[in-house]
Amino acid sequence: MNNNPNCFSELEDIVPKTAYGEAFTIYMVAYEAWRRGLNVSLENVYSSTEYRNHIHYRVFDNENDESFTWERPLSMPKSTLRIISSKSKTRRILTKEDVPTVKSKVLNTTDPDLITSRLEGFLFPLRISSIDSPEHNEVNYIVSDFQEIKTIIKEKKEEFKSNKMLIEESLSHEHCHAYIVNGEVVGAYRNVPLYIKGDGKKSVNELLKEINELLNKIPSDRQFTIRINKEIEEILNQQNHSLNSVLKKGEIIFLDKEDEKNFSVDITDNLPSNLKNDLIKVISLIPNLSQGEVEFIYDEEYDKYKIYAINTQVNLKKYLYPIEGSARFIPKAIIDYYFPETQEKYLSDDTPKFYFDYEIIEDEIQNARLSKAVIPQYPYEPNLVAKLITFTSSYDGIKEIIKSNFFKLNINGEFNVINENQFELILAGNYQDVAYFHDFLKSQPYFENIEFKDHHFGVRVGYSFNGLPIPKSNVLNTTENQNIEDQEITSSLKTNYNNNNLRKTPKTIKNIIEKIKNKF
Repeated sequence: MNNNPNCFSELEDIVPKTAYGEAFTIYMVAYEAWRRGLNVSLENVYSSTEYRNHIHYRVFDNENDESFTWERPLSMPKSTLRIISSKSKTRRILTKEDVPTVKSKVLNTTDPDLITSRLEGFLFPLRISSIDSPEHNEVNYIVSDFQEIKTIIKEKKEEFKSNKMLIEESLSHEHCHAYIVNGEVVGAYRNVPLYIKGDGKKSVNELLKEINELLNKIPSDRQFTIRINKEIEEILNQQNHSLNSVLKKGEIIFLDKEDEKNFSVDITDNLPSNLKNDLIKVISLIPNLSQGEVEFIYDEEYDKYKIYAINTQVNLKKYLYPIEGSARFIPKAIIDYYFPETQEKYLSDDTPKFYFDYEIIEDEIQNARLSKAVIPQYPYEPNLVAKLITFTSSYDGIKEIIKSNFFKLNINGEFNVINENQFELILAGNYQDVAYFHDFLKSQPYFENIEFKDHHFGVRVGYSFNGLPIPKSNVLNTTENQNIEDQEITSSLKTNYNNNNLRKTPKTIKNIIEKIKNKF
């Protein structure tokens, strides 16, 4: 596979698992701003129309201030949002400007013969939906010919709650996405099933191991790792191959069904300049729109395209983690646009890879127990280093000793229990402070087998203690019989809260909030 390992190494170990799902876009744009030294805060906002909470985040410095939901700025006018939220409105505007769009038609009937007669000129496959409006599809089916339309309506009639039918072209095998920011196509991909591609040298078994290494790097709440089993062997047999076969250079074996397009291939550099210019024009035709994703159908052989929709609530994962081609870091382009004074002004290439925690956002803010969290400034000063220290000890007061040094040195990192007597410390801070910490451990008789080496992975800002039992004297609001594991509250987030939220939280949460409050 022809991937860009540089981007993966840059992002590896900085996305917390709580940000693997829908929160991925929020986290990555906020992270990109944060690592440039910009201020970042996140807050819970209740939607009275959707009856749910949303995470909004604010990015600001002394010159600019912008708030976002997903990757979309909240400063976008509602009139613009209403247009792009409606495929039919978007298509009407584009069609008036002679932009080719996917054909669609709303029919107020479920009569298959009547539907067939009104679809002259439509290209299969088609998406057929029962809807209350063109923007709210309730039932979706992909059909490849008129007979399938009749079959679907006849067999699934009980599922259709309305006689109103939306019919639209849906050439899924040519479905592409391009992200435009400030008049530039900054990334484009097409959806594909998972596959392996031969290089004329490696066996299928070696290619499978290679694609698994790639899949393991994708932050996902789904498990995509390929297991070599009878199903995979059957797929290979159907294509006259085995695990030992060596595929010709460029030869492809698909490992998923044709309609399971969970992965992406980067096509940014393959799009002709005239198509890129047309995609940029699409964004410019929508009033007050400077960024967004254009979803389109593209026939590369004939260099023809049709616009499907414009999206501004996008999961950016497929741009950042294609299974082939170069990764496109869309968050960089977004922050460049809104904060141009920070372009290429990362704090330091030599600074340890810090990241901020998202767990409190997921657990406390989104569940309305806290209203706001302010991320501490990205740690930066000259001569920052990250080290891993492992040691053994049977001393009962180990937590207090380590914790006092975290406080005294204002250092970032974590203290982890490997087993009953073996521990590890991840430390990130000024090289002199880290060296002092190391020398301190060596000077104490109850720390043994101390090993000290560089740490090249992500370091969560703040500190945490994982896996130690809390002394009974320090247990808050618990009974003597409760077995509590110590998960020290980290200083990775500053929190703001109101009294109403505080009164609604359990007593233990009040104590946690008070601990956080006292730290700041």
